Amino acid sequence: MIQPADKEVINDLGAIESHTQGEIEQVNELRRDFKPHQVFMFSIACAIGTGLVIGTGSALSKGGPGSLLIAYILVGCTVFFVMTAIGEMATFLPMNKGFGGYATRMVDPAFGFATGWNYFLKYIIATPTNLTAAGLVIQYWRPDLNVAIWITVFGVAVITINILHVNSFGETEFWLGCAKIIIMTTLILSTLVVALGGGPNHDRPGFRYWKDPGAFAEYLLDGPKGRFLGFWACCCQACFGFTGTEVVGMTFGETPNPRKNVPRAVKQTFWRIACFYILGVLVLGMAVPYNNEQLIGATKQATSGGKDSAYTTLFHDSDFAYLAASPFVVSVSLAGVHVFADIINGCLLVFTLSAASSDIYCASRSLYGLAKDGQAPQIFAKARENGNPIFAVGFTALFILLGYLNASKSASTVFGYFVSMVTVFAVLNWVAILVTHIRFRQALKTQGIMVADLPYVGILQPYGSYFSLVISLLVIVFNGYDAFIPHFKLSIFILKYLGTIIFVCNRQGLECIFGNAGRRDFSQAYVQSLLDTIKQKDEQLKAKQSDARAFTDGTNRDQGPGAGSPSTSSPHEGSYVPALAPLTQSELPLSPVTELASGPAFEFRVKSIFRDHIGNRALLPPDISVATLSSAQSDRPVSQWENATDLVNGVPPPTLLERERSYELFDTFISLLGVNQHFLDSRVFLDSMDLLYHDDSSRSSQMQSIWFTQYLLVMAVAMLIGSPAEGSRIPPGNDLFAEAMRRIPPVHDMGSHGVISVEILCLIALYLQWCDRKHDAYLYIGSAVRLAIALGCALPDSEQQGLRSEISHRVRVWWTAYMLDRRLSVGLGLPFGADDRQLRAELPKASRGFESPLPLIINIRIARATSEIMTCFYGNTTMSQTDLVKQIRKILQTLYEIGSSIPAMFSFEFHESHLTASRTSASLYLMLFQAIILCIRPIILQCVKEKVQANQQGLPQSSLSPTINRLCQSCHEAASKSIQILSTLRRDKTIALFGYFDLDATFSAAFILVMMGFAESTDFQRPPEGLLEAVETLEYLSNAGNKAAQQRLDELRYFCVQAWSPDVNSKEWKWLQRENLHTNPNATYSLPQNIEQGIPSQNLTDIPIQNPAVMSSMNPDHASLAWDFMLTNVFEKDFTDEAEEIYTCFHDPNLPLTGVDELDWAEIGKVFQTREE
Repeated sequence: MIQPADKEVINDLGAIESHTQGEIEQVNELRRDFKPHQVFMFSIACAIGTGLVIGTGSALSKGGPGSLLIAYILVGCTVFFVMTAIGEMATFLPMNKGFGGYATRMVDPAFGFATGWNYFLKYIIATPTNLTAAGLVIQYWRPDLNVAIWITVFGVAVITINILHVNSFGETEFWLGCAKIIIMTTLILSTLVVALGGGPNHDRPGFRYWKDPGAFAEYLLDGPKGRFLGFWACCCQACFGFTGTEVVGMTFGETPNPRKNVPRAVKQTFWRIACFYILGVLVLGMAVPYNNEQLIGATKQATSGGKDSAYTTLFHDSDFAYLAASPFVVSVSLAGVHVFADIINGCLLVFTLSAASSDIYCASRSLYGLAKDGQAPQIFAKARENGNPIFAVGFTALFILLGYLNASKSASTVFGYFVSMVTVFAVLNWVAILVTHIRFRQALKTQGIMVADLPYVGILQPYGSYFSLVISLLVIVFNGYDAFIPHFKLSIFILKYLGTIIFVCNRQGLECIFGNAGRRDFSQAYVQSLLDTIKQKDEQLKAKQSDARAFTDGTNRDQGPGAGSPSTSSPHEGSYVPALAPLTQSELPLSPVTELASGPAFEFRVKSIFRDHIGNRALLPPDISVATLSSAQSDRPVSQWENATDLVNGVPPPTLLERERSYELFDTFISLLGVNQHFLDSRVFLDSMDLLYHDDSSRSSQMQSIWFTQYLLVMAVAMLIGSPAEGSRIPPGNDLFAEAMRRIPPVHDMGSHGVISVEILCLIALYLQWCDRKHDAYLYIGSAVRLAIALGCALPDSEQQGLRSEISHRVRVWWTAYMLDRRLSVGLGLPFGADDRQLRAELPKASRGFESPLPLIINIRIARATSEIMTCFYGNTTMSQTDLVKQIRKILQTLYEIGSSIPAMFSFEFHESHLTASRTSASLYLMLFQAIILCIRPIILQCVKEKVQANQQGLPQSSLSPTINRLCQSCHEAASKSIQILSTLRRDKTIALFGYFDLDATFSAAFILVMMGFAESTDFQRPPEGLLEAVETLEYLSNAGNKAAQQRLDELRYFCVQAWSPDVNSKEWKWLQRENLHTNPNATYSLPQNIEQGIPSQNLTDIPIQNPAVMSSMNPDHASLAWDFMLTNVFEKDFTDEAEEIYTCFHDPNLPLTGVDELDWAEIGKVFQTREE
C-alpha cells in the first residue's frame, strides 16, 4: 500500500517527468496600465448604481426620511472605513490578487479562499442580472423584442471590452462614469429644485414631510418596534445601495504607482458618499412623503414607468431590487412633470451596462487572484501579452448564459431567488476586508513597524475597522428579520442566510478531506517504475555527495576560500601567485566552510571560466598581455592578516580634533549610519562629547575612559565615509583608528565595560571591512556577536533588565552586530558567529528617543534572507528537487515582501528619468538587490556554461523555459537597478568612497551584467548595457584613493577580455586600454569637469545617469520585466515544472558553486577554458 508521503513524491516525480524539455509556454502577468484618471473616475462611478436610483424608494417607504438619512450616514461611515482599510493595505503591499490575496496573506489561506470565491460568486451572478436589467429597460420601449436578444448583444459588448487591453476597459468605464455622475447630479439637483418649490406647481414642501406623515415610518409592527424595524430595513437597504463602492480596490493590482494613486482614490470615497448618497437621500426625504401612493404602489410596476411584471419577479428584494419606482421619478411627478420615467429608464441603461462590464472585470480578477494563490486551476492565472487574464475572463463570461433563464417565467423566478441569496456576499466581503485589515494592523504592531511609516494612514484606524465590522456583522445576522416577523417564513430564511452558510463552508472546505474522494488507482507496473526512479535519483544524489567529499579530501585545506587567492608556494617564501593565474582542478577546494558565503570568494571562483579562456594568447588584443593584466594584482599581500598591520603599526598618534570638526563628523556619522543601523546611543555620546570639550579636567577624564576609544572610532568611520584618501595606502581617519586600536582593553576586560564594548568591536569591524580588510573585520565582528550574547543583548525584551531606553538600545546594537556578522560571513564563505536556531531576540520596537525601527527591521530581514540563501542553496544541506524549488520560491517571495514593506519615504521611483536617492534608501535597496542576485545567480552561470558548450559543439543554444527566463531577467533587473542607484549616488557625490558595501555591490552587479550580456548577446563588439556605468563608478572610487576599487576594475577589465576579446581601440571598449587601466593613486578626489557642469560628452567618465544602458529596463515597454515592488511577477511563480532544470543549476558537479564571488568566478573560468581546448 502506498503511503500518503510516498504518493506525494510519486505525483511530484510524475509532474517532473511529464514536462517536455525545451517547450516554451508564454506566461504573462497583469500589467499596471490603468491610467490615474481612469482609477479616479472608476472609484466614483462604481459606487453609483441602481440601488441608489431605485432601491432608495423601497427604503423610504419602509422607514421614512429620518430613518433613511440616519441609516445611510451609519452605513456610509462603515463603507468609508472599509475603503481606508483597503487603502492602507494596498499602499503598503500592492498586489494583483484582489481581496482574496490580502486575506490569504494577512489571515490564512482558508479565509482567503472563502473571500475570493465569495467575491467571484457574487459577480458572476450580478453579470447576467445586470444584462437582463438592460434588456428589460429596452423592453420598456420595445416590448415586442425578447429580452434574450439584448442579453446577447450587450453580453458580446461587455465581453469585448474586457478582452481588450485593460486601458480600453478603463477608458470605457471612465466615460460611462462621467455619464453616471452627470445623471446623478441632474437627479439630485432636480429633486432639490422640486423640494424648494421650483416645479411647475410651485409647491414648496421643504421639510413638511418630516412632520406629516413624519420622519420615522412603522414597518411590519406598530409602535416603537415598528419604527425600529423600519430603521433596520433602511440599514439593510443602505448596505445594498452602497454595494460596489469597494470595487475600485480590484483595480489596485493594475494601477501604476499605487502608493500615489491609491490614496487619492480612497480619499474620494468620503466626498462621493457625502455628495451622492447623503445629499441624495436628504433631498428625497424632502420631496417625497413615505406614504405616497405612487411610491408604495410602484411595487406592482416593472420599471420606473412600469410595464413588465417580470422585472419585479427577477429583482426580488436585492441590491438590484426594483420593488419601488425611483423616488426621483415620484418627486418630479408630484411637481407636475410626467416624462421623467423615460429619462430614468435611459439612465438605468447606462448604469446596468457599466455594472455588467465591471462585474466581469471583478469576477475575472478575483478568479485570477485565486489561481495565483493555488486556490483555483492554474490556467486562470495565465494572461495575454497585454496583461489580460484571458482564461479567467472567458470562464467568467460563460455565466452570462444564466441570463437566458429569464426566457421562462418559472426559470426567471428561480434565478431571481438565486440573485437575492447571493447579495449578502457584498456585506460578507466587507467583513473579510475588515478582518484582514485588523490582522494587518496587529502584524505591524508585532513587527514593531510604526503606523506613521505607512504610505497612507486611514482616519480613525484601526478603530474604524472595529466599528464597521460590528455594523456589518449585525446586518448579516439580522438581515433576515422579515423571515421571523410576523411569522416564520422558510423560503425567506433560506434566501437571507444561505449566502452566509456558503461563505462559512468555503472557509472550512479548503481544509476538508473527503474520505476516498478523488482516489486514483495506479497499475502495479506504473508504481514500480516510479519507485525505481526514486531509487535511481537517490543513488545519483549519494554519488554526487560522495564525489564532493572525495574532491574535498584531495585538496589542500590550507587554501580555502578564506585565504584569498591560492598560491602554489609556501607563504614563507615571499612569493605570490596572482589571483588571475590559471588554477587546476585540485587547487580549488570545496569545503563545508566555503559553502556559507558570497563576496570576494565569488570573484575568485568565477574568474577562471573567463580567465582560462585567455589560455590562447592569440585571442588577446595586441596591446594587452597576461603580465599586464595580472600586474595590478601583484601587490596583494601573502597573508590575509598582514593587511591590517599597516593600519596600526608605525602610525603616529593623532591630535585632538577641533570641537566643530568633531560635531560635524558626528552629524555625518548619525545621518548616514544612524537609521538602518545602530552603533551607539546618540544622546549618551553627545553628552560625553560635550564633557570632552567642556574643560581640561573633564577632557582628561574622558580621554582616560573607554568612551574615548569609541569616539576615535566614530570620527575615523565618519572620515572614511566621504573623505578622499591622502595616499595610496592610507585611508582617511587611519591615525584615529590606530590610536583606538592601541587603546582597546584586553579581551578578558571587555565584558566588564558592558554594551559599549560591543559597539566598539562593531565599529572596528566596520572600519576594517570598509578598508577591504574583511578577514580582520570577520574576527572582530565575531567577537562582538559573542560578547553581545554573553551580555544578554540577544534576549527577549521581557528578560532584560534596565530602563526601557537601555533595553531598546541594547536590542538595536545586537541586531547591528548580527547584520554585520551575516554579511561579512557571507562575503568570505565562513561560518556565522551565532546560530539563528539558538537565538530568541525580538525585533526592535518603536521607542521614544530612537529612530523609527522600520529601516532597521528591513535591513535585518534582508540579512536573514541572505544567510538563508547561503545555508540552503550553497551549503551542505541535502535537499530534494521539490524542496529546493519550494525554498527558492519562498525566499524570492520573502524578498518581494521585504521590498514592498519599504516605507514610501525610503522608496525609489525607478521609472522617473531623474532618480534621487538618500543614503538610507540606497543602502536598503542595494542590500535587497544583492540578495536577489545571490539567490538567482547560479541559474545565470548555468546558462553561460550551456552557451559555451553549445558553441563548442557547434549546436544552437537551447531556448529557456519561461520561468528560467524570468528568473534570469529578474536577476539582471536587480543588477541594472543597483547600477542605477550607485550612479545616482556618484552623481550626487553621496557614494561612499570607502564605506558601506557600495564597492561590492558595484562589482557584483557588473559581473551579472557581463554574464547576461554574454548569455544573451550575439554582438560582442559592444559592452553589455549598464557596464560602462559600473566601470565609471569603479573609476570614480579608484580616483578617490580606494585601492580595492582599482583592483576590482582591473579584474573586470580582464574578465571582459576573457569573455569577448574586444577591440580595445573601439569607442565602446576604450576603457580597456592599458593606459586607462591604472589611475594615479595620489590623484585628487573630484568629479570630471563635464559631469560637474552637466555638459554632454562622449567620454566614459561623463555618461549621464539617464543613459539608456541603465534606463532601458525602466522603459514602459519592459514594465512586465521590471521589479519595482509594485509587480508580483516571477516572485510568485510556481517552479514545479522547471524543478529539475533549476536543481541542476545549484547541484551541477561540473560547476560546483559556493555563492562566494571569487570561487564561483573561477568555476566560470573553467568553462571558458574548455571552450578553447
